[in-house]
Amino acid sequence: HSERCARSRHNFCSRQAQAMLSRTSYVHIAARAFRGAAAKPSPSVLTSSPCIGTRPALGASVRKLHRWKKALTDRAPSLSKGKASLAVEEASRFQQRLPPSLKEAGVALAEVVPAGPETLNTLRGRVVLSGADLTSIRPDPEGDASLRGLRTILLSDGREKRSTAELEGVRQEFLEYFHKSYTLSEKLHEMFTTASAFYEKHERLRHPPIFYLGHTASFYVNKLHLGKYISSRIDPVLEMQMAVGVDEMSWDDWDSNSYVWQSGAEARADESRAAEFLQTVLDFRRDVRLMVDRMIRTQPMEWPIKKDSFWWVIMMGIEHDHIHLETSSVIHRQADISVVQPVGAFPICDRGRFHKSPDSSAARSLPPNRLIPIEHGTTRLGRSWEGTKTYGWDNEFGKESHVDVAAFAASEFLVSNKEFMDFLQADGYKTQRFWSEEGWSWVSDMRPTAPGFWR
Repeated sequence: HSERCARSRHNFCSRQAQAMLSRTSYVHIAARAFRGAAAKPSPSVLTSSPCIGTRPALGASVRKLHRWKKALTDRAPSLSKGKASLAVEEASRFQQRLPPSLKEAGVALAEVVPAGPETLNTLRGRVVLSGADLTSIRPDPEGDASLRGLRTILLSDGREKRSTAELEGVRQEFLEYFHKSYTLSEKLHEMFTTASAFYEKHERLRHPPIFYLGHTASFYVNKLHLGKYISSRIDPVLEMQMAVGVDEMSWDDWDSNSYVWQSGAEARADESRAAEFLQTVLDFRRDVRLMVDRMIRTQPMEWPIKKDSFWWVIMMGIEHDHIHLETSSVIHRQADISVVQPVGAFPICDRGRFHKSPDSSAARSLPPNRLIPIEHGTTRLGRSWEGTKTYGWDNEFGKESHVDVAAFAASEFLVSNKEFMDFLQADGYKTQRFWSEEGWSWVSDMRPTAPGFWR
């Protein structure tokens, strides 16, 4: 009886969805497409809903909606913004009336209507690029603000067991921590105004941004495959090519001919091809997000969470995302000012004293940045695997030891631009005594004249 009810609700829902979405002209194309033999969905579309294969009637409706989605997204680049906006509004109203059974199937607005080029956030659906121009990306004040101040998850609290309700609460923590971290990585790349900027080596000792956009996603696939939690891959070529970052001891890591993506010069010469490969990487990120989301929702919950657990692998992927948030933000800040735009999730700091001239009264009135002496002492290195409450990388663990730290001094404040300008004016990049042996070797090789992000 419940299955018949579910079927009835979904048949109604499918008719309602078709009627509502067909108010925009391009949905007629989708309707014709899935009525014919050409509408057979690809395996990736079929497997993008966790319920398919478990509840036949539900799965059939989900597959139909996914076929709509595929037809819509295939046509999306040729649509006008007005038609796309109308579709989003209609689908949003439709989504609010979805029956619970369809919500359980994991079909949301993002699965019916593509996200469009206003964001690179794949949580909202498949990101569809209409070309190389990315200036249509818009800040999302409420969503951007929610991504700040993420806190890591507690993996142990001294108890051997937790109640079912508590474990489900931990599962929700993982879902939120994963999606927000994954989204934040995508938001960081919204600063570029054109697809070709993703292929430029803004820091010549590192890969271009297109690599890191795919790298943080491929990390999940590679680690889950290595741990035998999955047996099949999503895109073996990308997962291999985007697996390993730059090793400064390996001369061929910087050779653009070794990789599937274009060089910066090639991307500038052929922007459409650059946009096409960027679309491939964004689709890959979306597929990885769906896979990890599905696994977090379905894997048995454990407590405490230890290093040989599925949940430890997910934490590794999230914390790996955070590492590249820091390193990529430094790389992106060195991009030419002509290819960057404001990003809502990373607002410009509005605290401090700002002036274009280092000789201004604002700059000269800064308080002195004195060095504060720190006395000699000891610090702990290493920690035990047993009883650890938070995630850590392998090199953080091992035999615990306490080592002596000699007395030193640290500046009271962060170094200001004005202070670093004083360093430049004192020929800091030309004076060896200001540098360690390793630092001077870097200066001699790179020949900097100012910080790379000064523009």
